[in-house]
Amino acid sequence: MLGKFIRIKVTNPVGSLNSQLGYTYKLNYGTLEGRRQFDHRFCGAYIMGINHPVRNFDGRVIAVLRRGSEKKGVLVVAPKNAKFIEYQIVDAISFAEPEGSYRIECLYERSCGAIVCRKINGETRLLLIKNRTAPTYLKYEDIKGKYDVVISNAVLNVIPDDWRADVLKNMADKVKPGGKMIINVRDAKEMEKQKQKIELDSPSEILVTD
Repeated sequence: MLGKFIRIKVTNPVGSLNSQLGYTYKLNYGTLEGRRQFDHRFCGAYIMGINHPVRNFDGRVIAVLRRGSEKKGVLVVAPKNAKFIEYQIVDAISFAEPEGSYRIECLYERSCGAIVCRKINGETRLLLIKNRTAPTYLKYEDIKGKYDVVISNAVLNVIPDDWRADVLKNMADKVKPGGKMIINVRDAKEMEKQKQKIELDSPSEILVTD
């Protein structure tokens, strides 16, 4: 179903109350219409990218949720030109779907980018290619959950000594068991040329990915 276009008949618009479970809908939610209504694999769909109540919606399926042992899944749809990745979807549906209570499969990538390693004149050079749609944070406390990879733009042997242990501990707290932490280290020759350590006025940019 990922990438397919479907029509949704909204049964629970934004702002309506789910009296049975006690939460207010922050997204429009409804049932499949047209020939898709006979697809009994799915019980309904959340609509992202539309922040006001609507009656019907035509959009692209960007995610499929599987709740525990339930046979029927739940879809997440969005406008044709909208792009949402996993962390954005998880955050948007959290009012109704607690994180960890379901499995999710998404249409768009969830990588923060790539690291390219090359040797030039005997020196190892690393190039970090950032995915602009990846989850990026300025504070570790803003990161919800744990990830397979946490990348910090801090330079480990340049930041003040009393910050170094805190940076590593904060990164470790956000990494899943068996995951990886990536942080910059400045070359010793460059350190010798540098007259004084860089004092950071604010937390460095942090990237995370599964």
